[in-house]
Amino acid sequence: MKRTLASFLMVLFLASLIPATALAVVTPTPTIPPGYIVLGGQVTDSGGNALEGIFVYIMSRDYRAAVYTYTDTGGFYSGQVKISPTMSYLISVNPNRFDRRYGEAEIRDVSANQTRTDLNVQLTSGSTTPTPTPTATATPTKTPLTTPTATVTPTPTATPTVTPTPSRNPVPVLSGLSPSTAAAGGSAFTLTVTGTGFAPTSNVLWGSVYRTTTYVSSTTLTASIPASDLTYSGTRWVSVYTPTPGGGRSSNRAFTITPAATPTPLPTPVPNPVPVISSLSPSTATAGGAAFTLTVTGTGFVKTTKVRWNGQDRTTTYVSSTQLTASIPASDSAFQGTRTVQVFTAPPGGGLSGTKSFIIGAAPTPTPTRTPTPTPTVTPTPVPTGTPAPVTGFQLGSAWLGNENVTSWSTVKNAGAQWARIRVFYTGTDTNGLSNWWAWPDDQIRKAEQSGYKVILLAWWWPGGAPSQHGDMTTASVADSNAFWSAVAQHYRGRGLTYQIENEPDMAPTTFPNLDQWPGRVLGAAEAIKAADPQARVLAPALAYEPSAGAHSEKTHYQQVFSNSACKVDAAALHAYMDFNSKWSGGLTGKVNTFRQDIRVYKNGAYYTPTVWITEGGFASAPTDQWTTRSEAIQAEKMTTWIQQMRAANVPVAIIYRAQDQTGDDFKWGLLREDGSAKPALAVLKTA
Repeated sequence: MKRTLASFLMVLFLASLIPATALAVVTPTPTIPPGYIVLGGQVTDSGGNALEGIFVYIMSRDYRAAVYTYTDTGGFYSGQVKISPTMSYLISVNPNRFDRRYGEAEIRDVSANQTRTDLNVQLTSGSTTPTPTPTATATPTKTPLTTPTATVTPTPTATPTVTPTPSRNPVPVLSGLSPSTAAAGGSAFTLTVTGTGFAPTSNVLWGSVYRTTTYVSSTTLTASIPASDLTYSGTRWVSVYTPTPGGGRSSNRAFTITPAATPTPLPTPVPNPVPVISSLSPSTATAGGAAFTLTVTGTGFVKTTKVRWNGQDRTTTYVSSTQLTASIPASDSAFQGTRTVQVFTAPPGGGLSGTKSFIIGAAPTPTPTRTPTPTPTVTPTPVPTGTPAPVTGFQLGSAWLGNENVTSWSTVKNAGAQWARIRVFYTGTDTNGLSNWWAWPDDQIRKAEQSGYKVILLAWWWPGGAPSQHGDMTTASVADSNAFWSAVAQHYRGRGLTYQIENEPDMAPTTFPNLDQWPGRVLGAAEAIKAADPQARVLAPALAYEPSAGAHSEKTHYQQVFSNSACKVDAAALHAYMDFNSKWSGGLTGKVNTFRQDIRVYKNGAYYTPTVWITEGGFASAPTDQWTTRSEAIQAEKMTTWIQQMRAANVPVAIIYRAQDQTGDDFKWGLLREDGSAKPALAVLKTA
């Protein structure tokens, strides 16, 4: 009995040494329908923390099938995932966002019938349906009972391969905006967004609209906010969205757009007072005297008030509200007579004062004394350098024929004319005859300069005689013409004269067979003048330029002059009479603008539009067979319109034809009558 019991206990001892795995039956893998795919994954919360349980999807190839879950306890739940002992969720797959190797599913709360956005399901691997392998029961090895001990080697357990879970984007958290406010109507700007959990794929949303975003770090993003986002005041909501895997949308932060600031209105300017003159010091001077300083006393003077001498501003110094001083050059008192003095203050307010007279008395007759005749010393006149002084603003002038008296020159100058156009002819057969010709043009230019005019010298050279027609061109050769103009400019160099080359040339080929020489004649004359007197200004021949076939020839030849890269001509010249006002759209202003556009050329890589001067224009006062509706009153009315149109055409200089009526002139073009008395049109120069 004792042997039997001992033997049984020995068997039990030896059996206990056999590995348990050799005796256990492995739980079979659940049966998976043929044609299905097994996908494994992990359920996590919104913070990326793994929840309890490993689940297995069993799906058909078109992604429509039930879902099974394998939990730690080995239980299977058809169609649900057991997250914890108290929560179960239905997992459904979005076919649009799922593929076999990587995808995403949503978790839906069965009891609440709503999607759990705080839980994520990530599908990380996939394979075809595995074939279940049946597990056999291990047979224990028999050991003789006589063996006192038995050694059992356990079967090694294979280490399972763990598939890594892919990196998931964190949910972004927005904590601050910089700036957090802006004014309505402001400019585009860069918004800095701070927080946590930002990824390179994160985007800033302005309301519900994505804005161009730059990833700086996991705590900083910048976004470009266009000006169109700031059109109206109010609150805009800013958030951050990070796409899957993981990610999500942050909470909103308010961005305040304040109303646009109301601009501070500018203060209403205080109007300047109207100036009043009470006295002048001195109030008289002697003709031919030196320059002097004029003191003007009165009231209402301001720092911008100017003293006007015969209607022209003079350099003025503001002393006080009751006193001004003005520099009066010697040319203003060159001749005997009465000058007018006024003061003018520009707006706001201000205006023109009344007139005070300044008397220029006759120069005293010197007592002749006998002095020895000195030996004349010939000093060469230096050749001036530079360019013509620019003409600023709008300036009027008048045409003179040369036989008017000195009083007439002063009368028109005092009315506001600043330019005198003097016309001269030379009929010598060669330039040697100029030595006997200078006396007459010298006298005319002296009269003009002593009266305070700037001079335009209009000259022709017709060898052997004067022209038979008004518009004839000179018969002098190009070389002779160049020699003539060189001699004239040498004679008057340094005087600041403006030269006009010929007047109203007849461009008809029948009357000027060598018309193709005309551009070369103009270019050569300008070159000769500038070489002799660099300070001189040169005007091209003045054109009538009526809307006819002839104007086309004039346009072509004018363009040939101004398109030449070596052209020395400073400005174009045009005639504009009120008799032809109705022929042009826009009147004479339209004529000037059309002419200016027609002679525009492409030169030195750019378009060039020459400056245009009006060297003749106006309206006569005597009726004729052609123009019967004329009178001095109508002339004054027409001249008012003429000056207004010249101003509108933006021409720097406009010459009125002419200063005084001449004997035998049936048209009566002058601003003065033959006896030197003023017509109503003269007053227009001051008021128009």
